[in-house]
Amino acid sequence: MKQRYDSYKPSGIDWIGDIPSHWELRRMRYLCDIITGDKDTVNRVDDGLYPFYVRSPQIERINSYSFDGEAVLMAGDGVGAGKVLHYATGKFDFHQRVYNFHNFREIKGKLLYQYLKSLFKYKIEEGGAKNTVDSVRQPWLKDFPVCIPPLAEQEAIAAWLDEKCGEIDAAIAKVDREIELIDELKQSEISRVVTRGLNPDAPLRPSGIDWIGDIPKHWKMCRFKNFMYLKTTPSVSDIKVGLENLESGSGKFIESDTEFEGNGVEFCTNNILYGKLRPYLKKVWLAEFSGNAIGDFFVFSNCPNSNASYLKYVLLSDGFTKQADGSTFGAKMPRVSSEFILTLPFYLPPLSEQQAIADYLDKKCAEIDGLKAKLNRKRETLTELRQSIISEVVTGKRKVI
Repeated sequence: MKQRYDSYKPSGIDWIGDIPSHWELRRMRYLCDIITGDKDTVNRVDDGLYPFYVRSPQIERINSYSFDGEAVLMAGDGVGAGKVLHYATGKFDFHQRVYNFHNFREIKGKLLYQYLKSLFKYKIEEGGAKNTVDSVRQPWLKDFPVCIPPLAEQEAIAAWLDEKCGEIDAAIAKVDREIELIDELKQSEISRVVTRGLNPDAPLRPSGIDWIGDIPKHWKMCRFKNFMYLKTTPSVSDIKVGLENLESGSGKFIESDTEFEGNGVEFCTNNILYGKLRPYLKKVWLAEFSGNAIGDFFVFSNCPNSNASYLKYVLLSDGFTKQADGSTFGAKMPRVSSEFILTLPFYLPPLSEQQAIADYLDKKCAEIDGLKAKLNRKRETLTELRQSIISEVVTGKRKVI
């Protein structure tokens, strides 16, 4: 049973509710100073010394610093707006779109970090604190309410939360490693089967292609253009698919409420959508309906001598992805060319064998995905437990000292 404090009083804030009678409520402006950074991404180097925070959770490195002290850092705009990034001490730089909470008064920096990490993101979404460019407004930020225990109690609470959250974080890290191993198993099986087949006793011969290795003797050498082709017909369909609709590495479609602007390439059922930008090379989807591929997609169709489901797995394989990645061009948004893909050499199994491989991988990947789903649910439960514990403790609903 959770321990509670002896007496409580109304906080005056609906989402906080009652707080321990000896606690106080303060607005953020009275507890710390808030500034934004003055750095962009120019002249950065990966020297591993100084953390450089970009507009969301992405962290890079830079070779100078402009802040020295104790601070809590929060993304100010972009996709990660409102995400509390880091509790930092020492010398570092931070981006123009990152808020820096420092010069703490009446509150320990570590406790403020735990408080904001637990509650802040949700209150931003509920409270309409973002403007039209998806950034957190500073006046709202300065008026944010914070529960304040006495300083000695703050130190004890922060220490307790560090220990408890450390235990949960260790459990989450273990689950993350299991998920990583599951993903590696799936990729290994896909890469093995699409280049080696299902018969472990099949006679092999060298392919002469490093990323393929030995192949069954009866497979035929060709190029990708010999078994699939690029579609370029413009589409005006209202059924639009963008990169965010494809889950990387899984071949799965993700529903989205996003309304995409403009038009792209027409695709039909059993066409393959392939994300051609370097960060999205493993966004591959075997279309389950017809529509409009928006943005940086190639749309491929299989030839009569190939099976579309088998080709999907070839394009998802690690070996193919490494080849595509190594060929990308362009400074800002590197991408692979369709010409490179279509002229890439490959060894194609007979059509019946392609179907058997696709059927096997459909079943095997479904089994692996089921295990991964269980691990993801376990991770979500642990994350929710961590969130719940912090929220209860920093608002006084649970006494830990």
